[in-house]
Amino acid sequence: MRIELSEPWVSVELVESTASTQDDLVASARAGAPSGTIVLAREQTGGRGRLARKWSSPKDAGLWFSALLRSPSGLSLGEGRALSLLPLFTGVALARTMQRHCQVSAALKWPNDVLIENRKVAGLLVTSVPPDGFVIGIGVNTLMSADQLPVESATSLLAAGVPATVLAPEALLS
Repeated sequence: MRIELSEPWVSVELVESTASTQDDLVASARAGAPSGTIVLAREQTGGRGRLARKWSSPKDAGLWFSALLRSPSGLSLGEGRALSLLPLFTGVALARTMQRHCQVSAALKWPNDVLIENRKVAGLLVTSVPPDGFVIGIGVNTLMSADQLPVESATSLLAAGVPATVLAPEALLS
């Protein structure tokens, strides 16, 4: 399914299952996909975080997506102060969004984790796609029950007390 949106998000592609939305969108970026393209999956079978650490992404238990941004100036992630801070800005925005919309005390653990009560609820990964692209991958544990959590140091928004009605896919995408 493809949903057409106005700028800045050009389109959202929802897939049932994929190894990694990050890998899918990096390939699309290399093929010329425009800035604002998003790949959203109901399930990832090979999700990963920084240092290639496995990210558990079971079907319909979280928000698993990647977004493509292109630098209008053509700078790479290693160049330019603002662009080198893109992972930090993304993490802060993700934590603040959870605070505002889910009423939880989310905090960024540099460089790429979002925690609730010292337990990981979300992670992000920024990949540079030369010459001007950046793919921001985000995984948020939304509807995982306590027995679905992959490790004791993980949590979900549901486990943190956010009502399931707030976390339903229809609510998250509206």
